[in-house]
Amino acid sequence: MENKDLLNKTIDYVDGLFGTKDRHFVRALHWVLELDPRASLQVQIAAYAHDVERALYDYNWGAFLMDEKVLKDHQENGAKAIYDFLIKEGADKGFASEVKSLIAKHEVGGTYEQNLVKDADSISYFETNALKHVAWAEKFSEKEVRAKYDWMWDRLTFDRSRDLARLFYEQAVAKLKEKAKELHS
Repeated sequence: MENKDLLNKTIDYVDGLFGTKDRHFVRALHWVLELDPRASLQVQIAAYAHDVERALYDYNWGAFLMDEKVLKDHQENGAKAIYDFLIKEGADKGFASEVKSLIAKHEVGGTYEQNLVKDADSISYFETNALKHVAWAEKFSEKEVRAKYDWMWDRLTFDRSRDLARLFYEQAVAKLKEKAKELHS
């Protein structure tokens, strides 16, 4: 099997698990290629599939994604799920292991390629999810939502990533402040 087929199969697999084509995954793949047009196929697969764990496990939203154990489990469970999927689809163990290592560190980064996936995830988060998460200020405090935004911003590795995410981040912070005023008036 051509490895390029593995990207399409992964996209179909992830979309099927979620029952939809999640814009966050589409844009994470877009941003990883914007950051590095020569990104490996492993990086591309990891960018699209990085959050697969959310479809497979009872997700602890109460931890608001900031709890270290939740983040560790999120990364490791997703990495194992995609590794198993790729092996089942005929990928060689080395290829599948590379994808696994990328997803296993997509929240914290480390290597250049892990940082690419992490940064693409953050940029996509700000573009596709941050404004939706303004509504979380009704369930969590403004401070907790802002901490999520700041964590996603602070983990950006590359200057180019900050340039690409800046407007999305600033819009989300402004909307969050508006929401907080509305809730407290």
